Amino acid sequence: MDCSTAESILDEPALTNTLIIALGTHGRGGLEKLRFGSVAETVLRESRVPVLTVNSSIEMPGPPDLRRIVCAIEPDGDAAGTLSYAAGLAEKLGSRLTVVSIAAEGKDGEIREWISTVCANIDESVKQQCELEQIVRTGDVVGQVLAEADDVNADLLVIGISHDLFADGSLGARTAEIVNRAHCPVITVPHAK
Repeated sequence: MDCSTAESILDEPALTNTLIIALGTHGRGGLEKLRFGSVAETVLRESRVPVLTVNSSIEMPGPPDLRRIVCAIEPDGDAAGTLSYAAGLAEKLGSRLTVVSIAAEGKDGEIREWISTVCANIDESVKQQCELEQIVRTGDVVGQVLAEADDVNADLLVIGISHDLFADGSLGARTAEIVNRAHCPVITVPHAK
């Protein structure tokens, strides 16, 4: 891994009041990743500003038209901060915002109530500027988040990311899998401390 590249990218937001870092990824995995490291992984793991990633399998025929945004939230994260970020984007772009959360089997009623409460806190002006839909799915978190993004033909996926989970120095498996498998760009929003 080229530490100086990752460090330079991570230093830039403090110097220039950067709102978002944009990176391409090539989705290395297994031994290749362990041997060569990844600038994108380091930036995702350590950035204190949102990071937009576009994996190499995404074909961008022209400028992005961000009309459909999916925001995945979960109760044990900073759902309010992640949703606020996604809602702000949807408002500015006039986009449809689908908020999805994945429930454990038999807990979908509980999650529906929770997601309604979180979405109720979105500013009314934002709700007027974007079409808001709330979805609860059950099953594998990564698979269901990606399925929802595919079902609505999402132009952008927004997820929260907690740096506290990276004490071992590796990028969280769920986050890495979503970034590598998504059929649209992904913005990771660091959780507030």
